[in-house]
Amino acid sequence: MAKILGLEWPSWSKRHYRRLIQKKLTPLTDIYSKAVVGDFSQNLSIPEEEDEFTEIYVGTQLMLEIIREKLARIDDLSANLENKIEEKTVELERLNKSLVGRELKMVGLKKELAKQKGAKDGKS
Repeated sequence: MAKILGLEWPSWSKRHYRRLIQKKLTPLTDIYSKAVVGDFSQNLSIPEEEDEFTEIYVGTQLMLEIIREKLARIDDLSANLENKIEEKTVELERLNKSLVGRELKMVGLKKELAKQKGAKDGKS
């Protein structure tokens, strides 16, 4: 007789089999329901007794851990980029003020030069 989930198949009724499968799938569906909306915070408890679902449980838990690590890395990179953008913005604002100041100074010098040239031309 074939053993399914540690029990011999012929001794099972369809109803018992369904209950057992539902019991095994409920923790997984809870995890997947949360994952669909971006919640990867919950851990999946791996049953001590191994059966046909053990690999699915272990794989799902590993997937959750990897996703959390990747999300944390993305958060770190995002924060670093935001800091770099802020630094560059401050630097550009400083350079812009400096350039505007120089441009205003150049305009003033051009006016002064034009006055001096006009005064010189007027004397001649």
